[in-house]
Amino acid sequence: MTANDVVFSLVRLMKLDQSSATNFKTAGYSADTIESMVSAVDEKTFRIEFTDRVIPEALLYRLAMGVSSVVDSVEVQKHVSNDDYGNEWLRTNTAGSGPYVLRRWTPNDIVMLEANEQFWGEAPAIRRVLMRHVPESRAARLMLERGDIDIANALTASDVRTFENKDGFVIDRVKTGGYYVLAMNAGKEPLSNPLVREAIAYGIDYKGIADTILGSYGRVRNVPVPEDWLGAIPNPDWSLQPEKAKALLAEAGYPNGFALTLKTIAQTPRVDMATAIRASLGRNRHHRQHPAGQWRRYRRRAPGA
Repeated sequence: MTANDVVFSLVRLMKLDQSSATNFKTAGYSADTIESMVSAVDEKTFRIEFTDRVIPEALLYRLAMGVSSVVDSVEVQKHVSNDDYGNEWLRTNTAGSGPYVLRRWTPNDIVMLEANEQFWGEAPAIRRVLMRHVPESRAARLMLERGDIDIANALTASDVRTFENKDGFVIDRVKTGGYYVLAMNAGKEPLSNPLVREAIAYGIDYKGIADTILGSYGRVRNVPVPEDWLGAIPNPDWSLQPEKAKALLAEAGYPNGFALTLKTIAQTPRVDMATAIRASLGRNRHHRQHPAGQWRRYRRRAPGA
């Protein structure tokens, strides 16, 4: 890996202009300016200029993200098609410099990694790593109990609890900077109305989600910055207040509510959280029952419907 590979990788990231470039775009970098702001001083020295929208610490965070991973520019450019920076080829291949190389990948089934014999650092202790796609938490729990797998990292809170104080098993708890967020498209009605967005904020049972779904996985946080981060503000006093939510909707001009579609990734615990949010936002005086099929689409009326 050389400084030229770093330059190529960041230019590639911004020129592709996909969602993975978001964190650099918010820091003031763009597809039009990136080439003038990154350079290789020599083979081992990379330089990136600051923008007026980023501080050193924030830029280091971005450079440490997975989206900033460095690829082998020589290898990737062998597989460029229609000026795609090798994007199509990299969907099923790798060109990195890490401790493992990709030997097999079958979508929604298995990923096989093997130790990289040319790795520049200390040789990895494990020769081969297999990652299986097991979307159902219960199935993963049973595989763990039978010894079919060594590690499971997407169990539901209730399945995790079954391993508490159980011989032969260890539950690792590590704080991360991740968070689950409910994003609203403020560019379209009715979500463009601040009162509507505030009504939705008061229509969610945060405590219920934390207690019954997340468990040890997380805690209530109503701003998109984890509370342990430097400079994080105190948690706002948001809570489930259906009557207040209905009043805000009426003030916004939607006394009878409106229909929304909630999209989520089909993965634990996101599906359960989306279901809980749907149910919470759909509370109303008559408690109407809806066909089960609608639950799968996560379509529900806002508070007051």
